[in-house]
Amino acid sequence: QQIHDTHKKTVGDEQYKKIDAHAQGAAQHISKHLASKGHKSLTHVVWTSNGASDIHHFTGTKDPTNKSDLMVKSKNGYHGISLKLTKSSPVLGNESFANVARHFGGHPSEISEPHLKAQNNSLKKLGYTGQGNHDRFKSFRDSSKPAAQKHTEQVNKISVKSRTGIASSFANHLNTLKQDHFHERLANKLSSPSVHPVSVHQTNPKTGSQHSHDPEEHIHSQLAAHKGHLKAVSNGTIVSIHGKGGQKLADFRAASGGAPTAPGKFSIKSHLKTELHESIQL
Repeated sequence: QQIHDTHKKTVGDEQYKKIDAHAQGAAQHISKHLASKGHKSLTHVVWTSNGASDIHHFTGTKDPTNKSDLMVKSKNGYHGISLKLTKSSPVLGNESFANVARHFGGHPSEISEPHLKAQNNSLKKLGYTGQGNHDRFKSFRDSSKPAAQKHTEQVNKISVKSRTGIASSFANHLNTLKQDHFHERLANKLSSPSVHPVSVHQTNPKTGSQHSHDPEEHIHSQLAAHKGHLKAVSNGTIVSIHGKGGQKLADFRAASGGAPTAPGKFSIKSHLKTELHESIQL
């Protein structure tokens, strides 16, 4: 209660009323969606802020790919809810270059490692030799001195070159896959199959609109129309997956991982429509 009161005082009455309306609307919408999935009378509702460990403790089942923010239980079993507050399609996750490469049947030595090795060699010439790299970069980045700003530009260029190369190599690999394998791997990556079913609930902070969807079932359903038409296209640090008629289905953005001196990760975003279930406007 004390944290709630402090937060209410900090944001002010008008903003608090808006937040409260969004929360009430989300609760109503989620309850309706869960009921459509057979969970009308809930016996337990728990927050799973610690991820897999909380989910394991609550359900008794290891479910490492489950990204729920809360889990519910009814006589029909467990169901997870992933909560998103965003005006656009939410980022599905951030994964290391190596893990994404392996998921699509590739090997890091062919897709990411050569570019990261070249990046590290270039950074060494600028004094980045390992431990303390991030702090060193920040000291240059946060300085207003012309020499420091020039140094920052050099580091950023090295990072962009590396990530652009990784994106290009990843796209080339994807386009060598048989369409059935490409389709299966993409569907699994975008839907992140888990032991217990998970719904995603999205609230638009600007309009207050709410919608829920079930990634695993709706992504597989939507991708079915694009089977045999998948193509990867790299543009700078982004690999876009296109389907039938050139429709963009997903983006894999080679991100810097918080700093140009970090190894980096793929930031994964789906462009598939999510509003397959009822939507309400507050």
